Amino acid sequence: METTLPWIEAALLAACLLTLLYAAYSDVRHLEVANSVSIVLVILFFPTAWIFDLDLSTVGIHIAVALGVLIVGFGLFSLGLTGGADAKMLAAASLWVGFAGLSRLLILMALIGGALAILVLIARALARSSAAERFPWLADGRWRDAPIPYCVAISIATILSLPSAGFVPSLIRDQAGW
Repeated sequence: METTLPWIEAALLAACLLTLLYAAYSDVRHLEVANSVSIVLVILFFPTAWIFDLDLSTVGIHIAVALGVLIVGFGLFSLGLTGGADAKMLAAASLWVGFAGLSRLLILMALIGGALAILVLIARALARSSAAERFPWLADGRWRDAPIPYCVAISIATILSLPSAGFVPSLIRDQAGW
């Protein structure tokens, strides 16, 4: 697909990336992600799909994948196995990567989430030790029993999965020979 407006591609993808980075930041900083973040990701998908010339059947598959992930996510949330924001963020991320990028997204998310869980466990151990006195961000007590800010893993995995879903700006695609 050749677009006549590569800067629109870049702007839409930049907005997506910034939204994902904000979600990660918000989850680390406040241990919550506003619903508006997932909504922005969903809204951004449609003009991006149009500018990248995705056909309606492909967009439909992306929507179906996102709805499936949302249903599974809400099931996991109702069982207390995940947070509501995580379920919504993963559904919004799945909308972007569709079926073609879903396995990559889930594998990367699991690996990044595992590394993140180890870091949180280390932070919890440090928060309970004398090291907390030397690190103000540990001393505030927030990390003693904090949940894992899993939107960090979702956001990073989504960013890394976007190219496999075909979302690469033509400026980069042309230079890289994709």
